[in-house]
Amino acid sequence: MGYTRNTNNNARNTGRWDELFAQSDAKLLEAMEEFERAKTFGDNLADKVTDAAGSWWFVGSFCCTMLCWIAFNTLRFFQPHAFDAPPFVLLNLVLSTIAALQAPIILMSQRRQADRDRLRAQHEYLMNLETNRQLQNMQEEVVSMNEDIKVLTRETQNTLSEIREDIKTLLREAKSKSRSEE
Repeated sequence: MGYTRNTNNNARNTGRWDELFAQSDAKLLEAMEEFERAKTFGDNLADKVTDAAGSWWFVGSFCCTMLCWIAFNTLRFFQPHAFDAPPFVLLNLVLSTIAALQAPIILMSQRRQADRDRLRAQHEYLMNLETNRQLQNMQEEVVSMNEDIKVLTRETQNTLSEIREDIKTLLREAKSKSRSEE
């Protein structure tokens, strides 16, 4: 009797879990879409620069450009056309400018990524709280089911004991009746 009630509650809870996760995913998706809609041109540019600067293609092409720059300005064949003789003052200026511009752009993109991560972490925290609450409810139901099982087991044992006693009594009566008839 109690067991059937708890089984129905468990089936209902499973549906609630599915509904909870669906709602939660929808809320996270909506929040992330809102976050993306709020991006400005500068935010998009910072993300693209960070993506490009953090790629192997950029590292390889940058190294090739540097090697070409140095080779062009140091090899005797190109000397009449050299524009930045060693110690490469212009190259140092270009590299410093690139670093000075690239660093804050990358930091802006990282800040936005941190904001996205914070939004995701907040969502996961709320999901964890809800999951813990659901688990506590389920644990209480399991404890209740265990108590119901203990009560039913005791009642069954008492009923079996009564039946055994009734059978023993009936056997005694049958034996005494059969002896008296003999």
